[in-house]
Amino acid sequence: AVLAVNMGARSADLVLDMTSIAPKLSCANGASSCSVSDVWRNKTLGKAGAGGSFKVSGLASHDSEFLIFA
Repeated sequence: AVLAVNMGARSADLVLDMTSIAPKLSCANGASSCSVSDVWRNKTLGKAGAGGSFKVSGLASHDSEFLIFA
């Protein structure tokens, strides 16, 4: 699980490095993909793994997303 937080004054895209946050998941090295779900919205967001990263797009200023990678 990851809590992505935008502490900036503007909306931003955040790129999460899977090798830093979940090195034991297969998607961390780009070998395969992991499913990504938003806990608060109870919604599947897609897959992580291409290039070993996941992009949180358009996160509003002082907002957050709570994500599960599996």
